[in-house]
Amino acid sequence: MNTDKKDSLYCLVVDPKRLGHLDVLLPIILQLKSTNQDIFFQVVYFNEEQFNYLKKNDFQYDILKIVGNAVLIKPFGGKGGIIRKISLGFQLIPYFLKVLLSKNIIYFQFKSIDSIYSKLICKLIGNRGKKLTYQSTNNHNLEEMRRYFDDYGHPRDERARSLYERQKVRQINPGDGCLINSLDSVNFLAMMGFSRFSIIGYTHLYPEYIQYARLNYLKYLLRSLGPDGTEDAN
Repeated sequence: MNTDKKDSLYCLVVDPKRLGHLDVLLPIILQLKSTNQDIFFQVVYFNEEQFNYLKKNDFQYDILKIVGNAVLIKPFGGKGGIIRKISLGFQLIPYFLKVLLSKNIIYFQFKSIDSIYSKLICKLIGNRGKKLTYQSTNNHNLEEMRRYFDDYGHPRDERARSLYERQKVRQINPGDGCLINSLDSVNFLAMMGFSRFSIIGYTHLYPEYIQYARLNYLKYLLRSLGPDGTEDAN
């Protein structure tokens, strides 16, 4: 995939489950934008609560507006129902078309490409871009490894054994690569069934992200404080 300045790059993430997911992804996009100004990061939410959390987080929301935007789609019907799935499919059509028409694309999916819409998006991308999975936080997973497994890689207790057995039978599809922060994460995530690791470092340490924080931290600090110097409840 060519990401030179002359080529536009469309980046997409659909239905991030937590605000922390953008802690991982936004520094990546901001860094890519430093070498390719023609980049657009599209975030599509299904969950209105998570969408509102984003809008209330001035720091993340302002960065997102620099590199792209976020939209909320509201499918009809109950969770998991056929009506909801059909409604969701229709409302995702504009994004399917954008994927189909884009020459260069990166699709980000949380943990595994296993939903109907994520599989379809990857099918539409074909060889024109990257399909990447990511974990929810900037984490080395050393504590998780110690908590769940002993020095020989055996589950420490029944809870750990149950988790391990569930993960063994789960078919995790990492796409073209599972993005992780460091080599320290490999042992735990491999035990959890993940593969095709791509080590990208800790995204909070990316130069463009640090520079943005350094230049704007005072603005966000003052914005978050009330007139008496305490945190603004609003």
